[in-house]
Formats: sequence, structure tokens, C-alpha cells
Amino acid sequence: MLRFGIMCAGRSFPQWQASVIRRLLERGDAAPALLIVRAASAAPKRPGTLDALRKPKLLWRLYRRCNQPRALAPISLDAELAGVPQIVCATTRKGRFSEYFSAHDVERIRGYDLDFILRFSFGIIRGDVLESARYGVWSFHHGDETRYRGGPPGFWEIERGDPVCGAVLQRLTDRLDAGIILRRGYFKTIDYSYARNVNHLFMGTVEWPASVAAEIRATGDTAVARPPSGSSAPILVAPTNLQMLRFGIRLGRNVLRRIVKRMQREEWNVGIAPITREQVLRGCRVSGVRWHPRLRDGWIADPMARSVDGTLHVLCERMNLPANKAHIASITFDGKNWNGERSVIEPSCHASYPYLFTDGSDVFCVPETAAAHRVAMFRSVEFPKRWEYAGTLVDGVSLVDSTVFKFEDYWWLLCTAADATAERLLAYYALDPRGPWQPHALNPVKIDVRCSRPAGPPFWYEGRCYRPAQDSSRSYGGRIAVNRIERLTPTEFCEETVAYVEPDPRAPYGEGLHTLSFAGDRCVIDGKRYRWKRIGR
Repeated sequence: MLRFGIMCAGRSFPQWQASVIRRLLERGDAAPALLIVRAASAAPKRPGTLDALRKPKLLWRLYRRCNQPRALAPISLDAELAGVPQIVCATTRKGRFSEYFSAHDVERIRGYDLDFILRFSFGIIRGDVLESARYGVWSFHHGDETRYRGGPPGFWEIERGDPVCGAVLQRLTDRLDAGIILRRGYFKTIDYSYARNVNHLFMGTVEWPASVAAEIRATGDTAVARPPSGSSAPILVAPTNLQMLRFGIRLGRNVLRRIVKRMQREEWNVGIAPITREQVLRGCRVSGVRWHPRLRDGWIADPMARSVDGTLHVLCERMNLPANKAHIASITFDGKNWNGERSVIEPSCHASYPYLFTDGSDVFCVPETAAAHRVAMFRSVEFPKRWEYAGTLVDGVSLVDSTVFKFEDYWWLLCTAADATAERLLAYYALDPRGPWQPHALNPVKIDVRCSRPAGPPFWYEGRCYRPAQDSSRSYGGRIAVNRIERLTPTEFCEETVAYVEPDPRAPYGEGLHTLSFAGDRCVIDGKRYRWKRIGR
């Protein structure tokens, strides 16, 4: 078990920091061994009322006081940290921002034989203390450091209309903003509420130190042996009164837009897209789609295609609006027309994303049944009409859009969790598709609202494997990102986004695209549009 220290102001922490420590304790790969407490300093003199009114950042201070995110509310960890030794340290300021620990304090810290230190207090620390633990000092930065240095976290993304907020966990180096990135993630900006955006951003990163600790135990020094990053982005500071007025106007527009969206509902449809794998990998906008005729009582989505004797069979989610429930249906395309809609799999709960794969002569379907808290698999008895239950792949969890495929030595199941459907990519692996399935050592292997959630079957081109994923940064199912898988083993995951497939905004269903499936040379997609809700529904 690893030993870690915590740079802090005491045993009370903001909620998100307390959650970081609790996740470390729950996962069991690391234990707290030292509290490095900042020495108390004299409180600055508070300005008088007239002085405060003249401050150029008064509006920000008032707004922050009235919109305190829950993630920053204090929580005591007296019980969890009982018995953990602590030392009190004072730092010396050099230059405008840098803080240095004394040689005596550095030696005291080294005496506790720490594997890593979490920086939850102190400022920009430099010097020998950065090497006082085996794997260094780890620090969060809530913002995409290539664009948003400084702060306040989660504010400027709303002010500038950025659809995502970035965050990193880094090992600090002696160079400012040149840390070694241990984890990176991108979260959808909640643009109608600053407090909710901060909560979402901060709480979305609380698992990272525990995940890195697990990776260190699995792979050793390679988990932290990465090159330093770098950034030349300008350093941002708290907004002025004028900037706060502009922020208020943008926030009001975002709230109004959200109200209008809630008065609409999504309507999806399935169609044949005249695009090839080569076009997908270059990036393209989909037009000229042969759409399925519109349904009166619902819609279809999540198409999974398989060609048999020249006929294209498509399994899809069939949403029944009066029942507010979906099942798995089959439709066919004969080269000219769509026909043959029939229900083929009807679980007791809502079902969607009927993922198809083959193993030998067997054809399997893994529909999404997150409401049943399991990933069920069905085997075709007579494709595509008749199916039989073939087992449960993962039980006791609610997983979304499970995608099963063979890559190198293992079968893989990639999916997202139902409580974070677009951001956190989870991986499971097995030697046989029937299981048993094991969770990846680094779960979640990726956090990125732009390219995590599966969007159809992976496909191979010129010896490389490409994975379609949803980009839901601007809206749910906005477009498809195409990721090239670089490394995928039980202890590694790396992929690179190489292209985007965009909907045609002029098309009948041109406001979204979130599933893409190839069967031979034919490509099947889905698209969405918005319809006004009826009064009372």
C-alpha cells in the first residue's frame, strides 16, 4: 500500500477534497501517513464599506458569496484522519508567487517515506519539497491549462461560451505550468449556473488520485514517467465589474435557451448514409441520407446493421411515445425501400442500442438495459426474428451503450455509466465473450464528454482499429468523434481522436447524430430533430 501526505490547512476540507481522500481510503491502494499543515498567518485588514464599494471586483465578490457551490462547502475529516501525524510548516515567499519550504521542513517530510503528496493548501510551491515524496507532489488544476490558466475555475468557460471545461491532475515540477499530467478530463459546461458548473467540474475529478495510485501499484514508475506539459496561455484572474455584467447577460441568455429547449422533445430517425470508411476517417458532413419513413407514435434510433444475402437488416431502438418505453425492433432495406418493421427483443425495461457482434457462427445482440442493472446478451436463433437469452455479461451495475469487440488478445466491452452517460468511458475485458468479464485497472479509462460514449461498432481500416464515439459537448448526440485505438491492454488505454462526422443542418434530421454502423459498404446512421411538446405532455 502506498503512503501519501496531504498539504492542507487542518482537518477540515472542501467537500470535493474530502471526497478525494475518502476515495483513496475506499479503494485501498494508499493510506494517509502525514498532514503537512500550513502555519497560520495574520489575517489581512478588512477594507471599510466605502473602500469595498470602490473595488473594481465588487460584483464578483458579491456573486461568489451568493452562489457558493456545494463542492466548496467545508467538511471535517477528524474521524478519517484520526491518528495521522501532522507537522506545521511555514513557507518563504520569493518573487511574486513562489513559496519555498525550509530545508529543515523538507527533511522532516522526507522522514515519513511518502509515495506522493496531495497539495490542497499553500500556493505555487517550488524547490526541494517537490521531490520529498517518491512520486512527487500532485496538484489539481480545474481548467484546460492550454487555454485557462489562473481562475476562477469554471467561470471563464461560461463567460466565453466554451462548451467544455477541462481539468488536470499533475505532478508539479519546478517550472510554472509545466507539470507532468497524470490525468486529464473534459466535462460539459453547465452554462446556465456557475455553482452547478463548479460542482460538476470539481466532483468529476475526485477519483483521479485513487486511480493513479492503483496504476502505480499495477505498473510501477511508468504511471508517472511522462514528459512535462507546457502552456503559454495568459493567466486569468477574478472578473472585473464590467466583465461580471457581461457574464450576467450571457447567463440570462443561457437560462432562457434552456427553458425553450425543455419545451421541445427529441425525435430520432434511421437512414442509409452515402459515405465510406475513408470519408469517415477524413471527417465529413453527412447529406443525401435515405431516411426511414417517419413513425406516428414514436421514433427509431441506435441502428446496428448486418447484411444477409444482399438484404440489409437493421436492429434499432423503437421508442413508443404513448408508453414512454422502447424495445428492440428490426427493419430492412432492400436497396430502394425501408420495410419489415417488427419487434424482436422486448425486455421488461426500457431497451436501446442493440449492439450486434459475431463469434464464430453465432450472432449476438447486447441491448442497453441499464434500468435492469445488468448487461444482458441474446443469441440469434433465426436472424433477425428470434433471439434467446444467452447470459449476463456484467451484473449489478447500470451501464450504457455496451460495445463488445475483439482487440488483440482479449474481448473488450466499452461503455459508460448511467450516472455519467457521456463523459466517463469504462472498459471490461475477457478471454471469451461469454465471460467472466474483469474491470480495467484504470476505470474510468477516459473522461471526455467530446469522445467517450460509444456510438456504434468499432471498425478496421488498413490494419488500425477505429472507435466511433458521441460528442455531446454542445448537445446530447451532437456529432460523432472517430477515435483511433493506440493501446488497449488490461493496464493501458490510449486512443486519439482523428476525425468528426457532422450532421447536415439542412437535412430533415440534421440537429444531431450519435450512432454509425457499417455493414459491408453500406453505412447506417441516425439523426435527430426537435419537435414542440404538446400542452400537458
